[in-house]
Amino acid sequence: MQLQYLTQCNVDSVVIACQSRENLDHTTPDGLLERRADVTYEQIRDADLAVKNVLDGMSDDVLAELQALFWIGRSDSGAKDWETELWSSRNDLNNTTRSYLAGKGWLGRYVLEGIKKTCATLAC
Repeated sequence: MQLQYLTQCNVDSVVIACQSRENLDHTTPDGLLERRADVTYEQIRDADLAVKNVLDGMSDDVLAELQALFWIGRSDSGAKDWETELWSSRNDLNNTTRSYLAGKGWLGRYVLEGIKKTCATLAC
């Protein structure tokens, strides 16, 4: 499946920003995600702002594809659900979409998983 708008550069930017935020967390023995005790408010703010800035720089078309891949990556959906998820993503786009995605833990991981599940080829 060929994406029309989302590029490798877009994905890399999201993943890198999200990884800096995820590095502030650790997984507990029972599998829960927790913030590390040594993390400062400034580190959290800066990491969250980095993710938000990346998303703010994306057009609505890019954001719709990113959100659809995120939804597929975090669910049991796959390539067969791409058109439905993309349609839903485009229809759900509003002035809170960027904040919604910025607030999602593991955004980068789920986008990569969505790419893998759909065998998506990114736009050039």
